[in-house]
Amino acid sequence: MDRFEAMRLFTRIVELGSFSRAAEQLGLGRASATQVIKQLEQRLDLYGSIGAGLAVAAARRYG
Repeated sequence: MDRFEAMRLFTRIVELGSFSRAAEQLGLGRASATQVIKQLEQRLDLYGSIGAGLAVAAARRYG
């Protein structure tokens, strides 16, 4: 998955408040979505923020 698609997934997770629903809407499994977000966290230096805290960590760091 490229960076644009990863950011699209991230946006859907934040909008829906759910990994599972976002993954489903984008045709991904939850495990795949989790892996994509982990890679995105590494790119953005958001280690340890997976799950509900992801948006909060991003907002604190970038916003």
